[in-house]
Amino acid sequence: MHRLAVLALAMALVPAPISAQHRPIAGVYGGINFAKFGGDDVGNVDTRTGVQAGLFASFPLSSILAVQPGVAYSQEGTSVDAGGGITGTFKLDYIQVPVLLKLSAPLQANSNLRPYVVAGPALGFEVRCKVRAEVSGQSAEADCDNSSVNFQTKSVLFGLHLGAGLEISRLFLGLRYQLGLTSIDDSGANADVKNRVLAIVAGYGFRLGR
Repeated sequence: MHRLAVLALAMALVPAPISAQHRPIAGVYGGINFAKFGGDDVGNVDTRTGVQAGLFASFPLSSILAVQPGVAYSQEGTSVDAGGGITGTFKLDYIQVPVLLKLSAPLQANSNLRPYVVAGPALGFEVRCKVRAEVSGQSAEADCDNSSVNFQTKSVLFGLHLGAGLEISRLFLGLRYQLGLTSIDDSGANADVKNRVLAIVAGYGFRLGR
């Protein structure tokens, strides 16, 4: 009997295997950005099309809830039509660091298909700011801090990321809206100019552990 007791105790000390759905995930993702300025002090602006690409991780809290931090390079800004054949583009690129809460659940007919929604805060660290102008087929580009441009922007911004999509096994496709909560203006004028980005994203995750 004592051998059975020792065996039972040893089995109790062995951790149960973690199901595949409850293992952490690390992966890559990318997408197309449709960005423009928003805010009370922004006039008529057009979209700047750019890209974003980065890495993410997902740490399950339950079968339907997970924390999903990430880091991505994101091309943002806006385009403008100043009239008289003059157009311009404000090119602001950031390292975005979102920490999202993800809610997902499998469709009843197929457990490999999981609709999801995400939401959470993000910090944006500016890595590039340029202004490009075009007129009569001629173009010029300069850094935002150039004396001829003097477009002063904050180097760190706070925002909110919202999204929804569909997971197909370890692949996901979705939409993400990046809502800037901090004005980019750093001139002291307190102008209300914020980044707005709608992104189409896709990615692939790799399950960690066994």
